[in-house]
Amino acid sequence: MKNILKLILFTILIFPLPAAELSTGEALFRKALAGEADYSAAASEFTHMIDQKTADSGALYYNLGNALYLDGDHIAALTAYSAALNYRPGNSDYIANRDLLLTEMELPLPVPSGTEYIFHAPVMLLGSPGSLLLLTIMLMTALFSAALYLGTRSEIYRTGSFIILFLAFTLSISIFSWQYGRADPAVVKNENTVLRQGDSPLYAGVSDLPPGTEVRIIEEREGWYRIKTMRTQNTQSTEGWLRSRDLMKISELLETLK
Repeated sequence: MKNILKLILFTILIFPLPAAELSTGEALFRKALAGEADYSAAASEFTHMIDQKTADSGALYYNLGNALYLDGDHIAALTAYSAALNYRPGNSDYIANRDLLLTEMELPLPVPSGTEYIFHAPVMLLGSPGSLLLLTIMLMTALFSAALYLGTRSEIYRTGSFIILFLAFTLSISIFSWQYGRADPAVVKNENTVLRQGDSPLYAGVSDLPPGTEVRIIEEREGWYRIKTMRTQNTQSTEGWLRSRDLMKISELLETLK
């Protein structure tokens, strides 16, 4: 099974990089496939490329995930795939390799859904300064539209007031959704990780999250992260709090590979 996955991973490996930068990473990866080098060396090279921003970040994280998977570090590989999909949501190659790994780890596959960003984003970000500013602008626009509507008998102006209100609402929801969609990806790395209702072990547990569970970090607070899990074929997405030590963020992964 491992050899088959090696072939699949290498066959669809993407290298949209300049030749001068590509040669080292590609050579190391090929040598590792032939048993003449370590996959960790290829992973380090891809990490260097990410730091230098020499090419498309999504493809680099994807290549990093492939090297880490073949090196046997499944949690790190899932973290890299998650970062790749954060740059290129819906990329079929990225999703295919991530799902292969999740299946091997006997974890449920996430169900892609763009609509959940739209409906959950305002609630997720209600406490942030940017969200409060957007809500303030939207409220002021609504008041302006109401004043315009009530202060004139012209159908043109009344119609215009509705259009202004609709555009303000649409823009606010779009910005909320974009912010939430760009929330930091992370992966649960420890056994016995409990998702809690608040940022303290005194809060009741919501659910247990197995290692490899992909989440999105929404807020950080003194050693805790407010996160949202991905919706899967068997479960709905869930929001709660996790200890920061139970998650692997992409920034943490890159530091360990340098």
